[in-house]
Amino acid sequence: MAQTNTAVAVKPNNLEELLSGDQVVSLGRSLRLTDLQIAKANKAILDMQSDPKLEGTTTMAKVRFAYNVATFNYKNPNAVAPVKYDNGIQAQLQYQAIIEDMKECGGLVDDKVNFGCLYEGVDYKPTMVGDFIVLTFPKTTPVNDMFNKPKVVGYYCQVETKDYGVISSVMSVQQVKDWAQRYSIAYRSGKHSPYTTNFDDMGIKTCIKAVGRAVLKRYPFDRLAKTIELDFAVFDDEGTSYKDNPQHEEEKPVEKGAVKNKIEMPADETKVVGEAEEATGE
Repeated sequence: MAQTNTAVAVKPNNLEELLSGDQVVSLGRSLRLTDLQIAKANKAILDMQSDPKLEGTTTMAKVRFAYNVATFNYKNPNAVAPVKYDNGIQAQLQYQAIIEDMKECGGLVDDKVNFGCLYEGVDYKPTMVGDFIVLTFPKTTPVNDMFNKPKVVGYYCQVETKDYGVISSVMSVQQVKDWAQRYSIAYRSGKHSPYTTNFDDMGIKTCIKAVGRAVLKRYPFDRLAKTIELDFAVFDDEGTSYKDNPQHEEEKPVEKGAVKNKIEMPADETKVVGEAEEATGE
């Protein structure tokens, strides 16, 4: 192993030399990648090499990221975004990947998978069913365009299962901020973070991940478990770590009822802010 690391440290003359070297070949074998998966991963590495947003990251970090992502065979080629983290690559899961996995686990009613933002002034008629909030969505919601942007007050993910009924997670804007403050070092320190650049998407994804863990508990699905595990992993020359989220070990599939939702109705009873508390990590 020490000899292999030394070979990478001297930086091969070209990418082809690295990809055909013992360390990368061994990585592909350990991940049990097919020739097609390796070809797709190598193309992704070439694309990342010319991406100015990844300047300063090592080639081996790109290799580890691309090879690990290739094991998932996502239908969506942009399911996992590579983001610079020091000289490594952080895997930032797009919420569509979790939705894809949840639908493929076989336990959900496909046309009953809903997620998005909750808007001020809309009555979603929340009710408690077991451990979860059930929202009712009006036929018309506020128009969201450049001239009329309704205020976002929260985020939700609500799915209907074939056996267990509704599973949901509902969070207020403030709860997502608290979540980011607790689990993202970059957000706490004021550094560049998806919570600062794409806050609404991160709010939606946080709810979707909470539901994903609950779905996983009821319908064990290997890829869904690995998908949730992949999010925020940092790949570099040393391997894989969770530098931005050291509490990652808390992220276990939740027990039934561990996603505890509570509703807080404003005094005028015309607005709804759903709140969710979860016993696990982001």
